[in-house]
Amino acid sequence: MNLKNKLDNSNTLEIEDKMEFDYFFIIEKIGRKISQFGQKVLTEKNLDLTIDQWMVLKKVSECNGISQIEICKSLFKDAPTVTKILDLLCKKELVERKINATDRRKFDIFITKNGENIVEKFLPTYIETRKTVLDNLQIEDLYIMAHTLNGLSENMDKITDKF
Repeated sequence: MNLKNKLDNSNTLEIEDKMEFDYFFIIEKIGRKISQFGQKVLTEKNLDLTIDQWMVLKKVSECNGISQIEICKSLFKDAPTVTKILDLLCKKELVERKINATDRRKFDIFITKNGENIVEKFLPTYIETRKTVLDNLQIEDLYIMAHTLNGLSENMDKITDKF
């Protein structure tokens, strides 16, 4: 039976146990493949970073002086995880914390010259990898995919707001 025949009158798909129709499994699988590949490339380039450290470093390079809270929100990571990542990046002298000018309890995060060098070294590969992942996909399909994934995210927000 094809996908169209599986749609009921309310345009919702009957949930099946088959993995090829388990959208959440597919999303998880893609995310893991991307992370594993990214980690492999970081290792091959002799960059002493995890993929999560790279994502934080990239975010700081894009928004120099960003707060730790803003990093958490933009990368969907909890505060203890970001604190640990920032501790490691500070130890590697890739970022530095500076006390916020208006609130001494907060820190702003800045990229160092060493951090800029790492971003310069890895960013072209990161961009090329993203292009390759999307290769052979039509722009219309990418818009539909983005719309659908954003819809799933909004539905999850509704669910998690209840708890």
